[in-house]
Amino acid sequence: MTERRSTILLVDDDPVTQELFSILLEPSGINVVAAATPAEARDRLAAARPEMILLDLNLGNADGLALARELRQRFGSAFPLLVVSASSDQEKRQRALAAGATGFIAKPVDPRTFASKVKGYLPVHTSAEAELDPRERRLRELRAQFIETALLTIGQLAGRSDEELLSDTLLADAAHKWVGASSIEGMPDIEEVAREVETLARARRIDQSAHIRRRLEWLKTQFQASSERPVGA
Repeated sequence: MTERRSTILLVDDDPVTQELFSILLEPSGINVVAAATPAEARDRLAAARPEMILLDLNLGNADGLALARELRQRFGSAFPLLVVSASSDQEKRQRALAAGATGFIAKPVDPRTFASKVKGYLPVHTSAEAELDPRERRLRELRAQFIETALLTIGQLAGRSDEELLSDTLLADAAHKWVGASSIEGMPDIEEVAREVETLARARRIDQSAHIRRRLEWLKTQFQASSERPVGA
């Protein structure tokens, strides 16, 4: 049987570091997808679907700690988010952990032990998961993609004012897609709530903005729970 390879997203603006980490990790069965900026990281997340993120805190003009908090909120507490930084003082470590980092590795890394340290944070995959039949694997991929998009959209909507919430069709169009989510195996029965949100959004019921926001929070909770539920459960 072919060895199962893991994928990690490396967010580091130094091309030398990107190449070095790829050289150190790929012989250990880890595919490295690199991004130099937070914007590139967001673009690569959906396509790569990494099992871990390695994040440098010094990203030019970008705030690595802010990105760490964003990623932690997006992926939940169980997802491995490992900070690798040349700033190794205790205060920086504590700030990284407070921002949501799972662990911290100081640069320069030790080439002899770096791969084993990284692999120690990767999720353990059972043989049953590795041998999923094509239908189950594709179903899991579709559900993960759907949930990731839904949570990203809800996050965008949460940052809007009441007027902005109903100023375009983003909410209504998203809710329309969520109506069909119950047809995806393992998804909760969200059809009724999503349909209600779509109706209020298309009617531009700004007087119902508070109610819509409560419904969005409920949907967010359901999507997050579904991301942790095995297919067929």
